[in-house]
Amino acid sequence: MIIMQLLNSYEAAAQAAVLSRAGCVIGNNDITKSVARTKDFSCEIFDTNSEETAISAAVGRVLQGKRVMLTDLVWLKPAAHYRVPMVSISPGFRNWGLNLLPASAQEALEMVLVGYSWSEDRKVLLPVNVVIDRLGASTFEPVELPGQKIIDNMLGELKLEKYDKHMQYAGHDLEQSAQLAKAVENAYKAVPEFSQNWKKRFKKPFELVEKFQLEDAELAIVAYGSSSGNAKLAVQKLRQEGMKVGLLRIKSITPLPEKEIAEALKGAKRIAVVDRQVLTGAWSKLYYLVKAAHAGFTSNFITSDSMSVSDFVEIAKRLKSAEGPERIWLI
Repeated sequence: MIIMQLLNSYEAAAQAAVLSRAGCVIGNNDITKSVARTKDFSCEIFDTNSEETAISAAVGRVLQGKRVMLTDLVWLKPAAHYRVPMVSISPGFRNWGLNLLPASAQEALEMVLVGYSWSEDRKVLLPVNVVIDRLGASTFEPVELPGQKIIDNMLGELKLEKYDKHMQYAGHDLEQSAQLAKAVENAYKAVPEFSQNWKKRFKKPFELVEKFQLEDAELAIVAYGSSSGNAKLAVQKLRQEGMKVGLLRIKSITPLPEKEIAEALKGAKRIAVVDRQVLTGAWSKLYYLVKAAHAGFTSNFITSDSMSVSDFVEIAKRLKSAEGPERIWLI
């Protein structure tokens, strides 16, 4: 049975934690408060005053057999270090794990569910971070909540390696880096089969990118997150004006769907990478990752996380008129 509720992305993530039968939610914000308000759900809600305490509590709870959701900005290295699966919610990319990028409350719910399934895969065993920006946290929309039975059948009970096995994962830095890189590769390789299974349950595939009017696009905008909806509206407006522009929305940055990005952008003459995760003194993180997949004319627009339709229209027009690739700060 499908239930429809009006939720923002934080509340949708909380509902996903409930559906996943998370045994512990760590943090003190709107997500944990939403979990606490959920009827007939018994869950430990653990408030911490430091990143170290939060991740230590999270690792400990998982090794005790509980699913965990972290709702505050937390350093994920120990979870990756010992290959302990969990889901984190934060406003930006996190190192030492996988990163999913929802554009709506519906996707926030779905990506938390995907996160638990992905992170608990024996060939992955990494924390999964779901990036929810301020626009997503403040925008309410109808969200379809799947029935509990379908989620129980999908996730089952949390099954872990023996405690000693998790301790053995922590090797020397180079050895561990190789293990983590392999785990990310395994997550990427699992997507086709996972997508088929997801489609059987929810009548739609799970994909790492979304292509919008890119077939004949000469200009392409690469974006992610809640503002992507405004980017679509901008593309439609510019199409009506005769500009051949399209949108590539990135749904995952770790693993990076490099092949899908290269294929989607192969016909574009100019690309605008719109990102808010800037590297100090350099271009944005997504810019470098896209450049690795597409070496053509690429400009970088560094933004806030609340981009309007007119913002994306101006980005496309500036991209079209630029004499060469640019790095633009939209502040």
